[in-house]
Amino acid sequence: MKSSRPVLFLFALLAAGFLTGCDSSPPPDTFPGQPVTQRNRLFKEMLRSVEPIGLMARGKQKFDALAAQGHATELHRLAREPWSHFPPGSDYKPSKAKPAIWEKPAEFKQAQEALLRNTDRLLDAARARDEAAVKAAYEATYQACSDCHKTFRR
Repeated sequence: MKSSRPVLFLFALLAAGFLTGCDSSPPPDTFPGQPVTQRNRLFKEMLRSVEPIGLMARGKQKFDALAAQGHATELHRLAREPWSHFPPGSDYKPSKAKPAIWEKPAEFKQAQEALLRNTDRLLDAARARDEAAVKAAYEATYQACSDCHKTFRR
């Protein structure tokens, strides 16, 4: 029994050494203004705003008109913010942006405008407390996000 302790200790030491080299955290964003960090933060906030609406729209949660309006208001505000954080040269790691963003700026602008139109519709529907309209506007907003990701995100 005693002879297995050094072997276990050696195994644990080797495992710790291997795991130390497996740091999966993204490299720090050292670009001036940290555009990748800024846009990632904004997109995560947008996701946190839209997810509760999606749960309601898909029948996973009971429709709460007041909550939907609050989330739609926040999403509407946030949807206007990330686009200034895509300057040329900001496609470095940990960015998931495809070169198409800078190669096809008019198409990228159209994708932004589609999202903004749909968040406008979502906010209007939520303010009207119209569950069916919220569901339809949520689906259109979700589709705008998905379409943009297919073209412009890795």
